Amino acid sequence: TKGVSVGADGALRLAPALRRVAQLPEGVIWCAVPDGQGGAYLSAGTDGKLYRYSNGQVRPLAQVKGGIVFAMARVGQDLIVAPSGEGKLYRVSGDGTVKPWCDIDATVVWSMRAEGTEVVCAGGAQSGAMLITAREGSSRRLAQLAEETAFTAMCPDGSGGYYLGSLGRGLVLHYTRVSDRLEILMDTPFEEVRALAMDDGDLL
Repeated sequence: TKGVSVGADGALRLAPALRRVAQLPEGVIWCAVPDGQGGAYLSAGTDGKLYRYSNGQVRPLAQVKGGIVFAMARVGQDLIVAPSGEGKLYRVSGDGTVKPWCDIDATVVWSMRAEGTEVVCAGGAQSGAMLITAREGSSRRLAQLAEETAFTAMCPDGSGGYYLGSLGRGLVLHYTRVSDRLEILMDTPFEEVRALAMDDGDLL
């Protein structure tokens, strides 16, 4: 049975080929970001630990103050990371130096996207779900939804706006930056929408 998958229709197919390229001492990898050189930056475990995977090896990079790092993005050659519970973004350089980058109105960030020298963060706080844009030294709230716990997924719409998934009622929403408008597209039967992607004009 090795190398074979059984589909819901009972058909037998060759399973996708998998191979282990590295293993971390932490129990889970939360986020991976390409390093631009064929490797990746990884956040793992519950103590804000960051690693770099390069040339088939994983090495410790840094540890940031706070809790789990669910989201990070690469700005230039540095990482911007958002440890949970801190309400801050940190900048991590290639040699592992960690410096505060800016304060944000979110206690947890589930998704982050780099846009030039800025990052866009989707997360939540006690006051509800938050969509935030941030740059070094400052941040600004783009949208807020008090009825939901957090925005848990984010996908660009190709026109400067974002599709968002939420935790609470499991909503799919669209934020239009030009009109600064947040609208609900779908109320899913799930509590949480964890991932969104565009495929040939369709939202998955």
